Parts: sequence; structure tokens; C-alpha cells
Amino acid sequence: MSLFSSHFKVISNDLFHVFTTSPTFKSCLSFLGKSSIIKKKISIHNNNGYVSSAVYYKEFKYKGLDENFSNGRRRKFEINKNSSENDTNNYQQQVKSLSSIMKCNETTAYGLLLKFPFLEKANMEIVNSKVTKLIEAGIDKEELMNDMWILAYSLAKLEEQILLVQNMNCYPIKPWHLRCSEVVFHRLSQNKENNRLALSPYQSVTDYICKRLGLTETEVHVFARKHPPVMRVKVAKLKEVIDFLFSEGFTSRQIFNTPRILCHSLKTIQARLAQLKANNYKPYSLLVLCKSKIKFDDFLRNLRPPPEN
Repeated sequence: MSLFSSHFKVISNDLFHVFTTSPTFKSCLSFLGKSSIIKKKISIHNNNGYVSSAVYYKEFKYKGLDENFSNGRRRKFEINKNSSENDTNNYQQQVKSLSSIMKCNETTAYGLLLKFPFLEKANMEIVNSKVTKLIEAGIDKEELMNDMWILAYSLAKLEEQILLVQNMNCYPIKPWHLRCSEVVFHRLSQNKENNRLALSPYQSVTDYICKRLGLTETEVHVFARKHPPVMRVKVAKLKEVIDFLFSEGFTSRQIFNTPRILCHSLKTIQARLAQLKANNYKPYSLLVLCKSKIKFDDFLRNLRPPPEN
């Protein structure tokens, strides 16, 4: 009996058993998935490591057919296997190179390749030149690792953008400064200039808060620990909020006790204070102006007298 005939007989008998015991299409699919013969035919790899599209290789060899039938397919899958191994080796080399360039461990470098896939095919010598140029320009390495899209630019384009940002006195330089649109960059430059004018003649934000609120440096550190984001607010915004609060009769000590107030927008502070005045309420603490919208609305409702029956 031929190889085909013997296999067909076994499958036919098994299929007949399935149809006679549970004649459903689902049962047939289940059978086909479990059949030892079918399973042998669709296995992913054989013992030699070849993809087993040529599933009958051993049988063909036994029948003397391997030279005429299976060698072509085996050669094709050997090529695919070698190509896959080369891709893996290349990827591992990229990981090692990036790890060396960024001076990080290989696990971190692998994560960077996943996050920024264009680096997978990048020339690492050129990447090294770009990273060196960016770090020399004052960009923090950690910030660069969080935003490596800038490395997709050519080295010449990077040098041009760095020079532009330096001429605009935008320090410290961030990676996104070099790849933002011209409109966004000019807005950034204008904000920097406004901030510089507001800070003058003070040397720093700490110095500004010291002088405006009449605090010592130690008190400013306490002030910053209460609400750290306040030290990241632009000086221009600090100035307009402090000026408004002073004009409304609030003291530097009240501002010191509630540093969060300097992080709120002037528009919100003005609107809330107007609502409180309309209810004949003068806040003794600035905390009420820092409440969430829901809590502030509840506070206003409690101020209003109940409606008369």
C-alpha cells in the first residue's frame, strides 16, 4: 500500500468515527486539530530546526524522493532561517551600541529601541555624533533619553537648530526646542523674554520671592517644600498674581501660608474673589480660593441664606 493510501485510510476511518458519534462541524475541526497525522504535517519546526513545510522529508528520503522534491523547499527555509538569525544578531548589536553611546545598561537600551523604532536601522556611528553634539550643547542626557525623536534629524539640521536656540538665549535647551515648529519656538522665545524682564533686577526665582514677600532664604525653602510646583511658575505669572493679591489687601504672610495660590491663574482668582464679594464675604485665608470647583461652589451655597418660605 502506498504512503498516500495508508494515510488516507487512517484519516478516513477516524473521520467516519467522528461523524457517526458526534456529526458536527465543530467536532471535525477538533479532530483535525488533534489528529497525530495532521499534527505532524503542520508542526512548526522539526528536530533539525527547519520549518516543516516539507513535512514528509523523512518519508520522502525513505522513498528515495528527497533529491527531486524536498531539497528545493529545504533550501528555501534554510535561507529564511539564516536571514532571521542575521536580523537577531543585528538587533543585538544595535542594543549594545546604543548602550555604549548612552552609557546605560542593555535593558535600558532595549527599551529605547522599542520606544524609538527608527533607531533599529540607524547608523550608530552617526547616532553617536548626534548625541555628542546635543550633550555638548547642554541637553541633559536623561531628557534626551525621554525624547530621542530629535536623533531622526540630520547632523547638519541639528547644528542649525542648536545655533538658532542658542542665539535666542533659550536655556536650558530641551530636545523638543530643536524640533518644534517655528511658531511654537517664537512663542517660547517671547515667554522667555517676558520672564527675563519680570525677573529683573532679581537673580533667581528664590531671590524674587524673597524680595516680593519679604521672606528670608530659609523661609523660601519652607515655602517651596509646602508646594514644590510654585518654584516652577514663570516669574511673569508670579508677579501678576502677587500684585493682584496685594492690591486686594492680602498680606505676604497669607501668601506664605498658602503657596498654592501662586499656581492658580489670575483669571480664576479674580472670578472667585468677585463671587465672594458678591456674597459679602472677605476671606481671611487664601485656601478658599484654591478649592476645587465643586468644593468652591458648595462653599458659596453655604454662604447664601436659605430662601424664605
